[in-house]
Amino acid sequence: ASGGYRRRRGGGKPAMPPPPPYLLLARRAVLAGKLATAERHLAAARGCWKQRGQRCGFARWGYQLVAGIVYLERGQPLRAARSLRASLAAKAKQPTAWLYLGQALFRAERYRHAAKALRRARGVGDKKVDYHLLLSRALERSGQAENARVALVAALARFPKEARLLRELASLYAARGLYLTASRVLRRLWHQSRGAARRRLALMLADYLRRGGKQREALAILERTRLAYPRDSEVLSRLAYTYAGAGQPLAAARLASRAVAASPRLAFFVAEQYRLAGDFARALRWNGRGGGGDRQARQRAT
Repeated sequence: ASGGYRRRRGGGKPAMPPPPPYLLLARRAVLAGKLATAERHLAAARGCWKQRGQRCGFARWGYQLVAGIVYLERGQPLRAARSLRASLAAKAKQPTAWLYLGQALFRAERYRHAAKALRRARGVGDKKVDYHLLLSRALERSGQAENARVALVAALARFPKEARLLRELASLYAARGLYLTASRVLRRLWHQSRGAARRRLALMLADYLRRGGKQREALAILERTRLAYPRDSEVLSRLAYTYAGAGQPLAAARLASRAVAASPRLAFFVAEQYRLAGDFARALRWNGRGGGGDRQARQRAT
């Protein structure tokens, strides 16, 4: 019986059996979410390497790649980055390794380096929406807002109706104070959305319009949303604040008063809007529901 070993031709010492595919097993374990199993396979790979070197069936750069992925999944981005860089130093043409390195550096808040790594992963990342989102965020957080915008516009050419990309582009414009440009992007998404997502987008869109000085358009969006959600306290309060900003305090007070049960702090706002509308009796009544304090006292004095 050979006991699993092969004898060499002509006799002599038996040949060692081929080692298990350690790295393949480790990567499968990572994909299955079994990190402890992946680490056991990597430990076995290290043990084999000490004894047999490349006869273990893998190269060191391959081990460093898989180890880097495991470190990343373990929430150790800097350790992952070191391992992945070591792998890439030995073999630079690894788009997958560049992608994981970009993720590791992003999590470590090394945004400029993350963006550089992600650009070198374009070959494997280009077909994934998450890749484009990560690249744009790395660019934006490293102070390259215009490059982030260009990256998102290019991504939208590939995925023209992708909601996450449209939201990201709108948020990028809004962060730069370009609220009306942001609203035009978001309106595309609002028109194609339904249900709760449409409600959330309506609130965001109205906010951009209001900040961009388009009060009437903001009110139209919110009034349309109120028809679908007549008792939604957030919709009512957002509509009330927008009416107040548009110089219609009576409408603001009436709407906000319907949302006070869910948000008691609105009582002071309701009182103030009634006061501005000249309805001092209602203003005093709502002032009394404001919980006391200096603000209520000053409001009563006026």
